[in-house]
Amino acid sequence: MRLSSSQRGAAPSHVLDEHTLFKGLTANEAAAWLARGEAFTLEPGEVLFREGEQSDSFFLIEEGELEILRDPQVVLTTLGPGAEVGAMGVVDGAARSATARARTPLRIRRFDGSILLPDPVPSGGGDVRAIVLRNLFRQNAERLRDGNERQLQLLEAKLTEERRRAQLGSFTAYAIALMCLYGMSLELGQVVINRTGDSAPFTVACLVVFVGALYWMIRRSGEPRSHYGLSLRGAPQAMGRAALLTLPLLGALTALKAAAIALLPSLSDEPLFEFELLVEAAPLGGSLWLLLYILFTPAQEFVARGALQGSLRQFLLGPRAGLKANVLANLMFASSHLHMSTGFALLVIPPGLFWGWLFERERILLAPIVSHLILGIYAIFILGIPGVG
Repeated sequence: MRLSSSQRGAAPSHVLDEHTLFKGLTANEAAAWLARGEAFTLEPGEVLFREGEQSDSFFLIEEGELEILRDPQVVLTTLGPGAEVGAMGVVDGAARSATARARTPLRIRRFDGSILLPDPVPSGGGDVRAIVLRNLFRQNAERLRDGNERQLQLLEAKLTEERRRAQLGSFTAYAIALMCLYGMSLELGQVVINRTGDSAPFTVACLVVFVGALYWMIRRSGEPRSHYGLSLRGAPQAMGRAALLTLPLLGALTALKAAAIALLPSLSDEPLFEFELLVEAAPLGGSLWLLLYILFTPAQEFVARGALQGSLRQFLLGPRAGLKANVLANLMFASSHLHMSTGFALLVIPPGLFWGWLFERERILLAPIVSHLILGIYAIFILGIPGVG
């Protein structure tokens, strides 16, 4: 802030000669009143006052433009030569409701707020008109401030909606691109499966691509990582609740297999508990197979719950937004298993919906990861039920 060559007592700018503030005053009276102000200049980007500061003065713009903003991205208005700013706070005594910043080189005149208010009224009486006029000014200032706040809330709501739409558009584009790439690679995947006799390499490759692309999408979104479940806040409690809620499913799966063995002749010779994948003679060796499962389960949950469901949860509205996000994310994730078989893709949906419900309930990715590991290891490596994990 720099004082100009026209300081207190200097002649006012011609821009202010016919200002409505001085309507009814003679030229000499207006000049005398303006002389009580102090002129100075600001360079573009310099702040005149900030939101929350004390309103002890007001200003008249002589040259240049001043922008009024609530934050760097929300400019409420731009004021030019002849405009007044800051008087409302002086009248009602409230703190500055916004920040004022020079948009262009600015010449402005500062006035002490006391010149707008009548002198204190003695306790024994005083000018009744002055008291009523002061109260009227304060009432109108409060109404104007309330109107500005409502208008700002509408602007912020529109800005939030536009950001949501932009993010939804980006997410949709990324999701479509990923699914198209997956669809085009299915033939290549089938070739790999036929030659190796194992779908694991293609599945792992797809998972790596999905994880990388979706993590890049999350970083570009600008949203807090916690929206995607990437948080440790309350993690021990969330993981404990997830484990407890998973225990009944272990009992249900055990009962389901026992019933199948008892009722289906083709399964009558099957043992209730199978540990074939845990023995070293299993493909890849039992311990290595188990280790790979433990390593890739968090990646699967990041894709299905964190990236897909977490993103959809931000865009969908209404009381059932969480349920819609859960269903859509599971359908998208299940479709990425079609290279294995349609039956397998359908089989991963029921447990996925449960883990999606856990994610919606706890809002932390570690909860479905713990449940997925418990349920998947028990079902696949102990009961011998494929496809659950």
